[in-house]
Amino acid sequence: MAEETNTEVVTDKEKRRAIDEYVRRERIRCGVMVLKDDYLFELSCFGFGEFFNLVERQLMNTREGRGGWAELEDPDILHGAYEYVTKGKRG
Repeated sequence: MAEETNTEVVTDKEKRRAIDEYVRRERIRCGVMVLKDDYLFELSCFGFGEFFNLVERQLMNTREGRGGWAELEDPDILHGAYEYVTKGKRG
């Protein structure tokens, strides 16, 4: 599935790459050293946003392919996480 933005088409592969790059960059910036395998406790989605929790709590702190990473297989969740890392939309 591809999204058109200002005549630019963003593929799912590009969305995933943007998310991966954001997570890697933020892990370094925040000094995340220990990665978990399982889902972690989340803050309120009402207060912080669903995609904030997915990206900042789950993806930042779990190994790729573990925990919340599988959620990115859903096109709507992939899109929401992409919007969060590129535009700051918490969802």
